[in-house]
Amino acid sequence: MNAIGPQTHRELVDAWERFRTDDDALVGVLTGAGDTAFCAGGDLKAAQAGELPVDASPDDGVLGPSRWTHIYKPTIAAVNGVAYAGGLEWACWSVL
Repeated sequence: MNAIGPQTHRELVDAWERFRTDDDALVGVLTGAGDTAFCAGGDLKAAQAGELPVDASPDDGVLGPSRWTHIYKPTIAAVNGVAYAGGLEWACWSVL
């Protein structure tokens, strides 16, 4: 279901930061792996186990891209299946 656990969260933060600061990157595209689900949001099993995003800062939020990306470039969500919870937030956050 493409749930976002601590490691994936850090990778997303890093990827969006690179996108934000790269003047040659004009449009960002986000998609999920496979064709069953776009994203189920946060990994609830990892959260229940007390796992936190790797090297998380208070500015990172838990998952919500609108709280930590500070991106003003167009973004596209290639939604390839269901989008639950925070995954729906990712889809709604995107321009298309």
